Amino acid sequence: MFNKKISTALLISEMDENVKRMVNLIGEDADSFAKKAEMYYQKRPELLSLVDDFYRMYRSLSDRFDHATGELRKNIPSEIQSQTSCISEVCSELPFACPSPDPRKSGPRAAGFDVFLGTGVNGTELGYREGDESLNLDYESESDASSVVHDDETLLDRKNILDVELHSAKEKLRFHHEDNSDCSSTESRNENVEGIRLHPTSIAAFEEELRDVKEKLQVSEEEVKNLRTQLSTYESLYAPDHSLELDASELELFKKMVAEKAKLGAKVEELTAEMTSKDDKMDSMCQHLHQLQMEHVKLMSETKGEQEVAEELRSRVEELEAKIEQQQEIILEGAEEKRQAIRQLCFSLEHYRSGYLRLRDVLNQLRTPVIVT
Repeated sequence: MFNKKISTALLISEMDENVKRMVNLIGEDADSFAKKAEMYYQKRPELLSLVDDFYRMYRSLSDRFDHATGELRKNIPSEIQSQTSCISEVCSELPFACPSPDPRKSGPRAAGFDVFLGTGVNGTELGYREGDESLNLDYESESDASSVVHDDETLLDRKNILDVELHSAKEKLRFHHEDNSDCSSTESRNENVEGIRLHPTSIAAFEEELRDVKEKLQVSEEEVKNLRTQLSTYESLYAPDHSLELDASELELFKKMVAEKAKLGAKVEELTAEMTSKDDKMDSMCQHLHQLQMEHVKLMSETKGEQEVAEELRSRVEELEAKIEQQQEIILEGAEEKRQAIRQLCFSLEHYRSGYLRLRDVLNQLRTPVIVT
């Protein structure tokens, strides 16, 4: 039992640690979509392993719960059967222990009379207390169980009172039987009838008291039958769930395990739903990423075509620039030729001017002598 408690506590603590790890893994966030996708693909195996651990621990707790329930259901019916066998043995021995001197005066006995004379107060009280403890095992309907326990306690109180009365009546019967047996033995030994006639008043009083005791016993027997019927009704109603008997620590541990099982089941369902939503979200994000990748490929192809056009335009520009340079060189060469021609013209004009000036000077010199003459 101690090892089971330790293993259950370790299992619960391990599940708490796994829950914290999974919450931390799910709670982590990234800055960009690519980092989120990378984190998802990196942590998906770890999350799956944690979910597998949850499922394994959940199945382990469920198996332990079923095993404990099965063991308890096996043990309690055997204990009830052993108690029934003990009661039957006491009933079989009871007629020899308490013989009746005159069957015609004692009257017929009921079915449960010998049982209650033989079991005594402690045995029946223990049996009913065991039934009362078995009724306390209903952890699903505590209000009904508390009312049943209260009714059983009331029945136990009444039953204890009847057991005390039955015990006192049994003692009186034994005392009367011993007196009657002593009188019978005295009569057989001495063969003297006057020994009985000496006590007619005592015998009549004993017979009257015996009749009163028998009447009380019959009333008590009827009441005990009613109580047993009520208890059997309660036991038949709650037998599937209350046929087990546990001590206080085992029952408390059992309830804790059931509560932990329900809590862990809720956690597993919540985490499973959260994982499903995360998977759906990641699927939509992957689809969006695929769409973006397709658009990127399309843009890259368009960019490649535009780059080719740009290369063609660039080569055309280079050709035009080369032609412009050639034209500029031609223009420069033409300008140089023009400058050379202008320079030559300037030289020619200067030459003609100087010739003209010389000619004019000569003409002037020729005119002057003519005028003088």
